Amino acid sequence: MKKIFIIIVIFGSLWMGTSHGQVYQVIDLGPANDTGEPVAMNNSGWVTWHAPGYGGAWLYKNGEVFVVNSGIPRGISDSGIIVGDLIVNRMAMGGFMSQSNKTTIVWPGITETYPVINGAVVTGVNDSGTVIGNGRYEYSVHGSTYILMGGLYYQSGVVTNLHSIFGNDYNNVTITASAINNRGTIVGSVRGTSNNSGVTQVKSVAWFGTTSLPIDLGVANGGDVVAVSSDDRIIGFNTESWIWQNGTVQYIGRPPNGRPFHATSVNARGQVLGNGYEANGSPMLMIWQNGVFTALDNLLVGTNICYNFVVGGVINDSGQIAAICRIGDGSLWKAVLITEVPVPSIVKQPMSQTTIIGSTVYLRVCATNAPTSYQWYFGANTIDGATNASLVLTNVQTSNSGAYTVTISNQVGSVTSNPAMLNVILGLGITMVPAVNIGGNVGETYELDFINTFGPTDAWSPLATIAVTNSPQWYLDGSAIGQPQRFYRLVQHL
Repeated sequence: MKKIFIIIVIFGSLWMGTSHGQVYQVIDLGPANDTGEPVAMNNSGWVTWHAPGYGGAWLYKNGEVFVVNSGIPRGISDSGIIVGDLIVNRMAMGGFMSQSNKTTIVWPGITETYPVINGAVVTGVNDSGTVIGNGRYEYSVHGSTYILMGGLYYQSGVVTNLHSIFGNDYNNVTITASAINNRGTIVGSVRGTSNNSGVTQVKSVAWFGTTSLPIDLGVANGGDVVAVSSDDRIIGFNTESWIWQNGTVQYIGRPPNGRPFHATSVNARGQVLGNGYEANGSPMLMIWQNGVFTALDNLLVGTNICYNFVVGGVINDSGQIAAICRIGDGSLWKAVLITEVPVPSIVKQPMSQTTIIGSTVYLRVCATNAPTSYQWYFGANTIDGATNASLVLTNVQTSNSGAYTVTISNQVGSVTSNPAMLNVILGLGITMVPAVNIGGNVGETYELDFINTFGPTDAWSPLATIAVTNSPQWYLDGSAIGQPQRFYRLVQHL
């Protein structure tokens, strides 16, 4: 895996945008491209996408960008396994699985002979290393040639077909595997024609385990199954988008403008991502949750508006969105990571303090999630000009004692700190008093003399008569306070 260091502003840059009251930050994941290709993302926010003009499959991981291989990525597990279709010299070499700088072919591509034609397209992977996809098969009956799609899964080096929901009285059965989660749930559809009635049916199904028979999800007229969340919420589309959960199908409906909504991804929070449409037919990325649609339009990527999300994108359990959007004059496409900007969060509260009159006090707060403004308060009163992460109070007096708080805001909302209590007290006078160490014999009496300066006469003055009760013994000379210097001598009484 080749590591690419991002040294120009357009790569990995962070920009802000708003949409219908919500604020988003958009990370430009890498080079512009002339095609829109699939993206995949895991719950850690790692994003993989296809940029054919820049080496093939790319990976955005923890703020850095890597080249994976020359393939088209289709999925990435939470543990970092990337799967897709490997392309060499414009030929599909088959499905690949890439992890820790090693790429493995999991099934053949168009370079192989009968019965596989046009390769087997990979569609997903989970943390157990189970890879799913769809192979195209050709067979002949009574002189007619048929091409069928078969759902596959790869596990521990073995490729196996998924079970059909139809019995032997159906022909032209096509199984499509669309997505897989870490529970081992595979979702897709099964199409078949009844030998008795000649009627073709489409069933939206789920395999709860690779060896299980599929379960009919109960979607009227079947349709395409698109994605499954980590907690088995399943979405799809026939004439309208729908979501299945715990045996119940709910039709999502249409946005207020009446245009169709094509669901593309779902997470464990119940957010369904998909494409809505402007009045002129241009696709517009939207989120549906609890019956409410939110449009993600006019988000800034650099100096350009990301105005046309042609690939619907994916959403993870954290609410992060990865998508391909058209920018500028419409000739460029960008892979982007979109996240909601949350309310600021305080990671370090201002601390209470006790100080003396005349001191300088520093109060500080540390916050994340793109704070844009600060306002400090003394009690309930605003402190004029106190609009930074730090508050400096000089020459404090007892009147400055009390509770200090700070409110931190961004475009989404605000948070207020815990009160920091300031206690300003009177200073204590500190005076230096000389201490003389008497080292005489216990029981003897001594005279302690002093002189402040030495001169021609060396006139010593008596200071105290001291009876030694323990050795050593200390004598504090209070009369020396304020003197710049003083010398002492000890004279024994005979």
